[in-house]
Amino acid sequence: MIDDVTNVLVITAWVAAGGFVGRFLLTNWYRRTAGVVLMTLVLAAFAVLSLAALTTLIGRDWPGREPVRLLVYLLLNGLLWTGLVVLIRDQWRSVNR
Repeated sequence: MIDDVTNVLVITAWVAAGGFVGRFLLTNWYRRTAGVVLMTLVLAAFAVLSLAALTTLIGRDWPGREPVRLLVYLLLNGLLWTGLVVLIRDQWRSVNR
C-alpha cells in the first residue's frame, strides 16, 4: 500500500510541477531574479519528477533509460548552477550599489 501511495504522489507532484512551469511561462518570470531562480528550481524538480514518473509507469528496465538519466541529471546540474549564479550575482549587485 505504501508503494501505491508513493506512486500516486510521484505522478501528482509531476503534474503539479508541469502545471507550475506551464503557467509560469505565461508571466514575465525572466525579468526578475526571483523569477529566474524559482523557474530553475521548479524545472529541476520537474526533470527529476519526470524520471521518477517514467520509472513509476514503465519500471526500471526500458531501452534508453541510462542516456535519459544522464540527460536529466545534466539538466538538473545546469538548472541548479544557473539559479545559484543568478542569485549570487543579484545579491552581489545589491550589496555593491
